[in-house]
Amino acid sequence: MNWLNRILALFLIGFSIIIISSSLRLGIGNVHKPGPGFMPFLVSILLLSLSFSVLIMGIKKSGVVGRKRSSTEEHLLRPIILLISLPAYIFLLEIFGYLIPTFLLIFLMLSLTDPLKWYKNIAIAFILTLTSFVLFHKGLRVQLPIGIYPIGW
Repeated sequence: MNWLNRILALFLIGFSIIIISSSLRLGIGNVHKPGPGFMPFLVSILLLSLSFSVLIMGIKKSGVVGRKRSSTEEHLLRPIILLISLPAYIFLLEIFGYLIPTFLLIFLMLSLTDPLKWYKNIAIAFILTLTSFVLFHKGLRVQLPIGIYPIGW
């Protein structure tokens, strides 16, 4: 774990502590009658615990010698591709509707993590897109963008 990951973990720990204190000032209520700070409190507790675990794992692994480190360009390329793809997704969402851009975005994200298994990525993207469509549009009756191809509407 390099120094940038440690700094990020420390930043997230501080950020989650700020959110926890803000949530407590808003009032978290109880389980049966949650207050406005209840969900931010739970999410920030989760963020705090995950940040601590990342920091501890990084400190434990820092003693390992001879690990292969990847280049800075390799680390920066994936987030840059994602940052470009999210506005493109929003733009394509209005034109093509929900199904096609969502499938493409999920496929892109899966391909960035495992580029050699493209057939598996297509199958997973297809299943996740259809599952989210059925859950949100059919189950929860959320109005999703129709686009120029009214598929499944």
